[in-house]
Amino acid sequence: MAEILKTDIFPRINELKEKKRNILIGFKECPYCVRAEEILNTKNIEFDYIYRAREEELEEEIKKCYGHETYPMIFINGEFVGGCAELKEKYRC
Repeated sequence: MAEILKTDIFPRINELKEKKRNILIGFKECPYCVRAEEILNTKNIEFDYIYRAREEELEEEIKKCYGHETYPMIFINGEFVGGCAELKEKYRC
């Protein structure tokens, strides 16, 4: 089972992870979030986009659980992938 975020303030993220969904957490002003969205769309990968403002608590929780500090934050099949660079590497873009 995928690791669940430790705090209970992220029930939507945890619910999607448990269902092994693809998740992109980002914000509209972020060029890396835009690029990650383009990659997923180009590869015809369905995903849930969780739009967030820069949120310190979310960033700290992801950093604590996965060692990742930047946006976007991407989960594929409920497993943490990383950010845009890791997504590009995974799909050789």
